[in-house]
Amino acid sequence: MQDAVLFKNYVVDVFSSMTEEKGNYYMKRPLRLTFTILALFSVLFLFISGCATISSLMPSLSSNNEWPRKKVMVISVNNLTNISLDESTDISNNVTRALKNTGFFNIYRQNEPKKYNFLNPETKSNLEFFKPFSDMGMNVIISTTLYPIEKTNVKSGIWPFRKKSRKFTVIVNIDILDVYRETVLLSKEIIQNITIPFEDLTGGRDNLLDAEDKKSALRKCLPAILKKSVKAICHSLNNTIWEGKITSVDKKTITINAGRGAGLRTGTILVVFEKGRPITAFKGKVYQLTGKEVGEIKIVQLKQRHSFAKPLTGDEFKAGQIIRVKK
Repeated sequence: MQDAVLFKNYVVDVFSSMTEEKGNYYMKRPLRLTFTILALFSVLFLFISGCATISSLMPSLSSNNEWPRKKVMVISVNNLTNISLDESTDISNNVTRALKNTGFFNIYRQNEPKKYNFLNPETKSNLEFFKPFSDMGMNVIISTTLYPIEKTNVKSGIWPFRKKSRKFTVIVNIDILDVYRETVLLSKEIIQNITIPFEDLTGGRDNLLDAEDKKSALRKCLPAILKKSVKAICHSLNNTIWEGKITSVDKKTITINAGRGAGLRTGTILVVFEKGRPITAFKGKVYQLTGKEVGEIKIVQLKQRHSFAKPLTGDEFKAGQIIRVKK
């Protein structure tokens, strides 16, 4: 864009100097017209190509659901490999950092790994897993799993300069769990391959330093994996309605688990719903339905992580009910 403007100014300056030069009668009308048309086409070409180049460098992410801001908890990676992860190869740390850089959500990090079963929200273990995150006002949980890195011997390069190499396949699974519906919003498997010549491997053709070579392959694959992961996560979250819950009811004062940090404002009207029953859909996927509408409440006082509201309509409010911003 800026290059196109500079080129346009340059063309105008040249054209002006040619027309203002004393005794300039050699540049006839057809030549001036041709020069002007060519200049305009050049400016248009630079404008189009310049904008395309700039847009191609920008991440293809946008948030159409920025308010209220969802609270996202990234839990520790489930590492199924035989390699130890450091700062540069820890999937969870890198996903956390990448999501923070988008600026779309409130991102939190949990370092303690937990085993859980999130496919059946009626099980006791599953409810015990979700409740602490619900009490913290989290909307979703992001879980990452790193599977064993596969390797195969191949030949790389162009004949007759082909080299004996090793191809590594890195597989990462991203799960997004909806805290209030106690179900899976997204489960995406990301596969990335990289081929490394034998002479560039730490262990060469031997397997003595196999773990270091796998870690190196993971490190090289990570940027592409992160790009795909963040794009999938943002797309999923931006197409999910923000929800919170009532944490307590004391006479006519209702406390909810979201506040200034989520971007809520004094005077915001919230619709309150009963928690519905779970249903099993296609391929055994379980969804938590939203129950009947109970009424509406209005925020009267804000805190950082919670708010106080008063009833507008309805009178059957109780802890655990789901809230949504009224449109």
